[in-house]
Amino acid sequence: MKENANKSVERKGISFSPYFHTALRFYDMVLDAEKALGAKEKELQEEYSGYGIADFKIAIYSATRKEFSQLNEFSTATQIFSCMAIESFLNFYGVNQLGEDFYKRNFERLSPNQKLEALIAIAVHLSLEKEDDICKVVRRMFDQRNHLVHPKAKQIKADSEKIEIIFGTDNPVSDAKKMVGDMRLFFDLFRKLDPSHGSLIDYLTKEELF
Repeated sequence: MKENANKSVERKGISFSPYFHTALRFYDMVLDAEKALGAKEKELQEEYSGYGIADFKIAIYSATRKEFSQLNEFSTATQIFSCMAIESFLNFYGVNQLGEDFYKRNFERLSPNQKLEALIAIAVHLSLEKEDDICKVVRRMFDQRNHLVHPKAKQIKADSEKIEIIFGTDNPVSDAKKMVGDMRLFFDLFRKLDPSHGSLIDYLTKEELF
């Protein structure tokens, strides 16, 4: 039986903290980009006010494409780094509890929810159900991440109905906000499951740490 690697884990740099703080920094960029986009749209409203409804939307879209693309980039980065914070924490926690060799052999290739359920069962002897809040949070986050990193192609026809879909269904700001909220909620719920790691989580999620 090998001794747990409690003392060496953080020193080796295996930590979720950089991902957590990177997600927050990108979310700040999302909010700044949203303000910049809103300001430019407002400037363009008078210029394009004489256009028809569909043409007005197309003109605004074309003129703010760069800003909207940047907003989406920051939102996507926020969401992906939020998920990386969760997955890296589970890996950190698993190595801390079980040792690196054992964890890599038996846990590393599990899905995030499988890791969570197995680690909590071993570490604190609790059996999580799929409808438990923390399981729903992880599933919601990684479903969204999979949607981002495995995009599906859709054929869109150039009619007015589809134009409404193009302009009305992409919500990068709210998506980023939800993901950051779920990331924070995950750590709040995990503290309750394993209070012995509460102080470590509190320290590594301090917003002034990085």
